[in-house]
Amino acid sequence: MRIDPGADAQSEAVDRAVAGAGGVAFIGDVVLAEFVWVATRRYGIVREEMARFLRAMVDSPDIALASPAAVLEATTAYEMGGAGFADHLIGALNAAAGCTTTLTFDKRAGKGPHFTQLT
Repeated sequence: MRIDPGADAQSEAVDRAVAGAGGVAFIGDVVLAEFVWVATRRYGIVREEMARFLRAMVDSPDIALASPAAVLEATTAYEMGGAGFADHLIGALNAAAGCTTTLTFDKRAGKGPHFTQLT
């Protein structure tokens, strides 16, 4: 499974490292948020393609995500537009921790399901 944004050497290095580890690759929430930001900003991966990739990561037996349920929830909100994936992941993680809302000054994030926009 790979998004190939033209960085073949890096993709191959990751593939070798994961294969050489002999187990499941763990991806933390912050690392995943950074990955999505780089893939979309630097390599131009569109939301729909990124959402498909994120869902494939959740379903992959070779990958363990720190918060798979929050990633799925954030992915659904991300697909609908507005805020970036990291914002939606923050909201989903906060909701999973019991927060009734996440306060934000960000107008795009404020439209998300777990946010209250401050003015």
